[in-house]
Amino acid sequence: DGKLVRTLSDGDIRRALLGGATMDTKVGSVAGRKPVVFEKGTPAATLIICFSIFNLSHLVQIATLAKKPVHLYLGTLPCGSLAGGAAA
Repeated sequence: DGKLVRTLSDGDIRRALLGGATMDTKVGSVAGRKPVVFEKGTPAATLIICFSIFNLSHLVQIATLAKKPVHLYLGTLPCGSLAGGAAA
């Protein structure tokens, strides 16, 4: 239904493979993280602060109230990069 449920990083996949998962293992059985979600239009300054508060280094999903992904922002980018984001 297009809703954002969780995130799965390359590290999550690597840990699963080291723990015995195979390439046929269903993604749903691999440990992931509950996403930190912000409403579309959240000011960039708020996002920058939240990267620190939540100790995020890789990404924050920006979603509508219906949890549909709108943008993906990388926390490792310079602050000015938050203005555009990557379209989901």
